[in-house]
Amino acid sequence: MDDNFDITNPGIEQNKSGQIFKKIIMPSSNTQQNLLSSTLRPKSERKKLNQSDDEADKLVQERKERYWEQTMAKIAFTPPDENYYKEKKYVVKPGFGLFKAFASARVGFNNLHINIPETLMVQESNTFLLYTDEYGRVRRKADSSWIEFEAKCRREHEYFCLRFKQSIEGQSKNRKFNERMSIFELYEKLDIKQNPECPVMILRGQAQNDWKLSQNVYQAKTLNEKRQTDASNSSVEQRFIFSRPMKATLIRLVYNTRNSKDTVANYAFRIQSYNEIFDPDLKKNINLKACINQEKKNSFDVQNVKGNGLKEFERQAESLVRFLEKNNQIRIRQVVLDFIQDLEGKIWLISMKSIRAENTISMEEIMAKKANTDEEDSKKTLDQLTCSVYCKLCGILFKKDDASKVLTYKLLWELVQHLKKRNIPLNNIKVSHSSTRPCRVCNLCYMLVVGEHELIEIEQKFAEAQNIPIYDAVIRVPIDTKPKHRPALLSETLNQWRLLFYICDISNIGIDQNIDFQNLYFQYKLHNYKTSFKISVKDSDTDRRNLTSDQNSQNRNSFKSIRSDQVKSPTNQQQQQTQSSRHYSHLSMNHIRVHYFFSEDLNIEKFLKDTQIKVRLTQGPDWNAFLAEGSSKTISHFKNKEQGGQRHSSQILLFFENAKYCVLKINAGLVCDGEYNTGKLNLHKHNDIYFPDESFYNSNPFPDEWMEMFDPQYVSRKEDMKEQEGTEKYSPKCTPAELNKMIDFNSHKSKLNAQSIVSQMIRAKSAVTIKQQTATPQQNQTPAQFSAKNQLFGAYGFEPNEHQQNYTQNTQKNMHQQDQDQIQSLKDKRAATAKDTLRKNQSEQKIKRPVTGIQAYNSQGDPNLKSQPGQDQRPQPKGSYGFLLGSDDKKSRAEMLASIKKYGQHSNDEDDDEFDDMPDETEEIITEKLKEHFKLINKMNENQYEQQQQQ
Repeated sequence: MDDNFDITNPGIEQNKSGQIFKKIIMPSSNTQQNLLSSTLRPKSERKKLNQSDDEADKLVQERKERYWEQTMAKIAFTPPDENYYKEKKYVVKPGFGLFKAFASARVGFNNLHINIPETLMVQESNTFLLYTDEYGRVRRKADSSWIEFEAKCRREHEYFCLRFKQSIEGQSKNRKFNERMSIFELYEKLDIKQNPECPVMILRGQAQNDWKLSQNVYQAKTLNEKRQTDASNSSVEQRFIFSRPMKATLIRLVYNTRNSKDTVANYAFRIQSYNEIFDPDLKKNINLKACINQEKKNSFDVQNVKGNGLKEFERQAESLVRFLEKNNQIRIRQVVLDFIQDLEGKIWLISMKSIRAENTISMEEIMAKKANTDEEDSKKTLDQLTCSVYCKLCGILFKKDDASKVLTYKLLWELVQHLKKRNIPLNNIKVSHSSTRPCRVCNLCYMLVVGEHELIEIEQKFAEAQNIPIYDAVIRVPIDTKPKHRPALLSETLNQWRLLFYICDISNIGIDQNIDFQNLYFQYKLHNYKTSFKISVKDSDTDRRNLTSDQNSQNRNSFKSIRSDQVKSPTNQQQQQTQSSRHYSHLSMNHIRVHYFFSEDLNIEKFLKDTQIKVRLTQGPDWNAFLAEGSSKTISHFKNKEQGGQRHSSQILLFFENAKYCVLKINAGLVCDGEYNTGKLNLHKHNDIYFPDESFYNSNPFPDEWMEMFDPQYVSRKEDMKEQEGTEKYSPKCTPAELNKMIDFNSHKSKLNAQSIVSQMIRAKSAVTIKQQTATPQQNQTPAQFSAKNQLFGAYGFEPNEHQQNYTQNTQKNMHQQDQDQIQSLKDKRAATAKDTLRKNQSEQKIKRPVTGIQAYNSQGDPNLKSQPGQDQRPQPKGSYGFLLGSDDKKSRAEMLASIKKYGQHSNDEDDDEFDDMPDETEEIITEKLKEHFKLINKMNENQYEQQQQQ
């Protein structure tokens, strides 16, 4: 104590250590005086000090109780009143109601992917056994017994202990599991053969309230007591699941479905008991050790859980919600589920704590409500019923009936946000909130919103196909928030790139490698992003590829006719050894992964040259438990500043610890999508480019160069489809002419019908004439007849058949050799025919028509017409165009319809029924069209006749 200790800090006076220790040990004079005064205080003052201490303890105790009440209010999820679920008429109720839903379900078990312990329940005198198969699907077996359930529970418990024993083999016996026991002591506690006090089964029964369950744990030594009791309709028996810390632990998940109106993210509570299950010092009942007693204060701890750790819990919750909605015709908004995570990390569903669904209503209440609404509408005035409303999306004023579609502001907000994501901003539409208040939109805007939300769903499914992680499937559009990670002074508009990795297969895996192919994973790391795929191995691959040598294949072919049980050759022994070692020379993977990144310009040379990809084969999902490892700079083969799609294939060598390797085949692709607004994105810089969050994606399709990796004939088929579809793309725009047709559709339709009727009548009449003319040899036809017939055919687009073409060629050769007498006779006959036609039709207007071979009357039946020398004496077709002009005779009208139906094959129009009910205005249009036609024929025939006279 006499030695001196120097202080090395400058500027401080050095003192002796004895003096320093004296200051620390001996109190100061003021402190001594305070102590003496406190001991010498009177009893009244000392009593006041004790009362103040008691008050402080009381405040602390009240604060603890208040905190406990708040915690219980958060995790209890009690309904507003005891009859809440009865008054709401819920089909599915929490607690024991979940198991009733499993028992009464009709369909959907193949799509129910949850882990549920072996459960035995009785429902309506029928016993069901619920369990999860090896594929992760829930199975329900009817007509089961308690003996079968007990045997299954024991078998699963023994398998669990065996796996636990295999995992701890080779480890030190002194390795501690916790402060009280080692891992080998834990195994002895779990083995029911060595420890009869090990929990094996738990009985969950319906309590007084619907949402609560009573719990009773049965040990291996007390199973005989349970066997003597009969199962009831208000309880279920489950296999006991040991939680990971060997304490009673629950993960209570609060899951909001797509039908939820809340925008709060999913979260959970981790409820863990303070008591250990195998604590030898704690002399308590096994129910208090293995279960959580929420009624006892300060017996457990509560922690909040949220984020990516709830991904597997949310997946099982979503599968359960879809199963319940499909079987019970309800729309669930929120469920609260209890899970347990065992020692192996597997998640098990235990029960349902709470459920919230849409308000249900009976059909009688709907009809009564509708009747009241109709009465209220009948009392409204005309102005109230015909009031106008504005469309919330386009802002156009519509009548109430025209804007009858009702949407929510949240849907409009999602539309605007998704269009911003697609670089299509709507400047005139501002939706600043995401509330669920209704609003009216017009029909066109409604189709726009529906189409955009369909695109949102397809975009999300496309991202899942690209193995892009989706952490929150409910929030499908980005929210305008300030980014947390973004370089300063970085422009908002950057160039978007996509990088594709298509993992094809792995080959040349050595036979002497100690690999568990059922738990083999492929992982690679790009920047800070790790991507993992589980390699699925099929038995068919084993039969085809487990032996690669030619000698073994020849030996197998030589012994095809001999059964394996007859001859046991060395070849068969070698096959058995090979199958036992599970040697796979070729493993197909076929996985894709797309990464997004951004750059300030098109120059990404540093990223292409310096970026290295680390690849590993791991035994399980852990990145560090790797079997083989390799790296590659395959993206350095891409061209810099290339906006179009690029792709190439490469091979990566993965080396094992024994210096042997396997070959990984991979295809890589790169494409630039153009400029993108990244003002709301988190960006991380790496080699002069910027990576967004791992869950970022958009709706850009794959380029043709990428599609050729999956389908080599894609480009050729795409070109063929384009040729078939035509070069014109679909456009929703409407031309002014189409708009006029839509506005005045009835008038346009009547004119169109009139034109089609006129053309069809003339074609039918022409077909009758052609059929009769082709039946007889056509000779000595005059040039005027030929000219008139060609003019009629040309005027209405009716093309002559083969007989007409031959006849036309022959007539053109002989036309100049006709005699002037024939021309004169044609002129006389035309005049006589015109007079007779005017006399028969009795038309108010005089129409001058030429006489042609098609329009001529039958001269044999008319005594006024005399045959001229050199005139064709064959029978002429009866009738003319007179039956089309204003004839009200029903008989002639019936003949017209019969002729049209008889010779309808010569016409292009397929609808003949439109002549049955012809409106009056249509007949007037037909009359005007025919008059114009006859005037045109007269004018053309007169001009042709004058030319012939001059010649």
